[in-house]
Amino acid sequence: MNLEELKKEIQKSPPEKRKDKLEELMSELSPEDLEELKKQECIFCMIASKKISSHIIYEDPDYLAVLDILPATPGHVILFPKQHTISLQNLDDEIFTIAKKIALVLSQLTGNVNILLQSGVLAGQKTEHMMIHLIPRVKDDKVNITWPTNKVDDQILLKLKEEIISKFPRKKEENLESYSRKKRLP
Repeated sequence: MNLEELKKEIQKSPPEKRKDKLEELMSELSPEDLEELKKQECIFCMIASKKISSHIIYEDPDYLAVLDILPATPGHVILFPKQHTISLQNLDDEIFTIAKKIALVLSQLTGNVNILLQSGVLAGQKTEHMMIHLIPRVKDDKVNITWPTNKVDDQILLKLKEEIISKFPRKKEENLESYSRKKRLP
């Protein structure tokens, strides 16, 4: 059942019964059908399948990068998998390689660029399609990507460090402590 058929079927019910009808129809769909239904409604899947036109700046068999039509700044690029992907754990490393290449091009144009990935509602993810924003920055562009700084007790930092390191994926030959010894600035 496609989205239009689903809408027509729900419309046949009286208004007060439509919610129940929707739940009934959704419960009858297989997980594959539910996923296909999400794709039909997802604007980024429609862009990837060329059902919606866009200004493509990069494309390969798996990924698409387009100019954002409501940009933070002119040249704002959205990079996303063509396959409907909701969460960060479903992204492969290739998307970050592509993001870096696009960011380098954008930085040649303006000298500055933000790379922003929002994973989860609390992190600001507004759509159910994972994407990376690449935002060229210019003086006085009014884009504000900041957060308040908070003092955190050293014991809490040590506990967090251990939790993160214990879950960090690693190969057998890697020394786990080397992650904590590297001097890196955020």
